[in-house]
Amino acid sequence: MGKKKTGVSSSVASSMRFLIDVDDTLMVNNAGELVFNETLIDYLNKKNVKKISLLTKMDPARAAYNNPIRVALVNHLKKQGIEVERVLCPIELLFKETSAEPENYKLGSAYELYMKPLERAIFEVKKHITSEIFTKEFQRETLLKELATLQFLIDKGIIKKETTLKEFIQSTTTIPDQLRQFYSKDFQYPYGKNPNEPDFRLIDDLKTTFSSIFKGDESKNVSELIENRKKELQQFSQIPALSNKQKFLFDQYVQHFFSYRNLNYVTQFKAEELVHTNKQPEAILHPSKGDVYQLLVDSEQPEEDSYIFFIDDSKREHESLAGIHKYKHKLVTAFPPKHLGFNDKLCVDPTKFDETMKFDEILIELDKKNLIAELKRYVIMRKAEAKQHNLATHYNSFFGRRFGFNAQDKINAAEKEILRLEDKPFNDFTKNEAKALKANRLGKIVSKYSSLEAIRETSSPRPN
Repeated sequence: MGKKKTGVSSSVASSMRFLIDVDDTLMVNNAGELVFNETLIDYLNKKNVKKISLLTKMDPARAAYNNPIRVALVNHLKKQGIEVERVLCPIELLFKETSAEPENYKLGSAYELYMKPLERAIFEVKKHITSEIFTKEFQRETLLKELATLQFLIDKGIIKKETTLKEFIQSTTTIPDQLRQFYSKDFQYPYGKNPNEPDFRLIDDLKTTFSSIFKGDESKNVSELIENRKKELQQFSQIPALSNKQKFLFDQYVQHFFSYRNLNYVTQFKAEELVHTNKQPEAILHPSKGDVYQLLVDSEQPEEDSYIFFIDDSKREHESLAGIHKYKHKLVTAFPPKHLGFNDKLCVDPTKFDETMKFDEILIELDKKNLIAELKRYVIMRKAEAKQHNLATHYNSFFGRRFGFNAQDKINAAEKEILRLEDKPFNDFTKNEAKALKANRLGKIVSKYSSLEAIRETSSPRPN
């Protein structure tokens, strides 16, 4: 029989929340291979932490075959017995403010609705298609998108086939304004499966592509660029055909990828409009994790005695949360513990990490408060019971026969114990008392006092 964990119990779990970064904190990407911070994961398991939230800046707008994806981390943590409740991202402040009903926006929706489907798609692609084949297929798909985007711009009258490189470069600064009318009209998320839909983000890339292909010859025009792209596309005709399953998975990835890229592009554009019309401050264009933290706390209003643990490798993000934190609940920030494959300069020694977290001390403090609350509830319950039935004599007689003293004795003893616990600093607790509190069992603390035997008998132990 394994050793029982003595960390977070269900009675204090709601008072402790964990916001943990992904890149260089819980996961790193070493040449396409994902490495997880097992030192940090083991720590969470030893403390019996079963639920966390990820707070990460990772954005799949340029998700590629070898890029790290959060869904892989979420799956790994699940196998380790840790549930990721939500994935929170700074960019979702833009999604919130540009949504139809910002006041009803649900925190975590950006990842759940838009990013997660894309990450799942690439996760499945990597299991069935090699990197070499994927790269060629994606290059071909990008060429198709370049052609579709150029044709879209021509069809909408934004450019012409005769538009020269010089004119095209000049027009790229005004194209977003000309495209505004199509953002809400034609391109609501999610995309359909029409391969001729453009990729708005490719417009800026086309400027570089155009110039590079013709070595800066500004007399070349869009028609020549289209012919060049078509010839380039022919070179991919020799790519081995995908199986039906591979093609289905790749098509799913392509659909989610370009859909999210356009949604991301449109969202940022709309956010810029809000700033330019003075409806939102400029800071909304560059949200920090501190901004997400503020949104989280304002919407959920943690209790005064609760704790939020923030683990991140970035000092700047620590400062972003500290600058926002003006709340009554406690905020604990820590750098991740070192693990093989992670940047030693961004991580700390596991012992120092443990000291910074002060997890056991906080846990005992929370259990102490819970114990006091239990005792207070006991006193209120017994007083109310005696008053309601107005049978003090029978009441005292019944409990006297059962426990050897009357109800008022038990109430007095409980109130005395409340005062003792409230006035006793953490450092004054004996090892046995601390151990009992850490074990999260009311009976282990109160059973030491014979006058409190009734509480031990009538209060069931709190589950681990």
